[in-house]
Amino acid sequence: MCSEIFYNNEIKQSFINEKNSYKNKYFIESWFKKSAPFEKELDKDLCYWDVNDIISFYKLLNTSSYESLRSMHCIYSQYASFCIDNALLPVKTNNFLSVTNDMIAGCINKALAHQSIFDRDKFVSLIEELMNPRDQFVLLGTFEFGTSPDNAEIVNAKPSDLIKGEKGYTLKFDNREVKISDKLASIIKDCIATDVYYCFSDIDIVTRNLKNYGYLIKSYPNQNRTDISAYQNGRNIYNLSKKSFDYLGVPWMTLADVANSGKIYTLNMLAKKYNISVQEFIKSKDSEISAAREELENQYKWTSRWKKSFITKFHEYLV
Repeated sequence: MCSEIFYNNEIKQSFINEKNSYKNKYFIESWFKKSAPFEKELDKDLCYWDVNDIISFYKLLNTSSYESLRSMHCIYSQYASFCIDNALLPVKTNNFLSVTNDMIAGCINKALAHQSIFDRDKFVSLIEELMNPRDQFVLLGTFEFGTSPDNAEIVNAKPSDLIKGEKGYTLKFDNREVKISDKLASIIKDCIATDVYYCFSDIDIVTRNLKNYGYLIKSYPNQNRTDISAYQNGRNIYNLSKKSFDYLGVPWMTLADVANSGKIYTLNMLAKKYNISVQEFIKSKDSEISAAREELENQYKWTSRWKKSFITKFHEYLV
């Protein structure tokens, strides 16, 4: 890590190294990155924060996820105790211990309640609160290339399906190849490298080992994916997504909502690219626009029948 990423970088690195049982330290590092601007603004390490500082920062995060905020709070509290126990900074009180679960819940942005359509930046920010690349892959993958029967494309995706070309990354499925962002490619690489799954308990973050059957989505040790049906494998992805939505504080969301958000975002970006409305993009007979439309239909496996019903249903989100 570069010295400017964390506030009091050396001390926070010591804490991260203390957590060497976590084979993937990404989420702890990401939480210290989030706190750094506020620490700099206050000109004090987070272990010095009083309760008002803590609550102000949590509200500033503007998150809809109570579980994510509670996970972060747990790590910050452990960090403050680490500084006190090891006399790394002249601090005597861990004020994170005075923050109750009700106080944490009061920092949640309730205005996000029941929002099911997200723009890309907000959605990426949302899934970055997830601790596991496997969960991030399921959600951002669905945003970027849609769903499939029994979630078969995500279920059966392998490391070798990730392809780096001259124009960026693609993911190759049995019957099609789709473009993916550098962000999703990075998450996929994390999936390949990670062999543990992180869960939050009331007092700490615990890990479960994952078993590698050669797919991007690795399995729990008690799951033998070769002995279950395509339907059950698909349900496992559905259950993963439900846990993610619950954790993120958006339990009403579905993978269909995620796919629709991705379609809306992509349609709007294409319309803006050609400086026309979505309606004009759908109807245009221009050869370049027609080619872009066909590429979009491949990306989300849309047929010509989707246009009218989709535009009617989501017209308020379209340019």
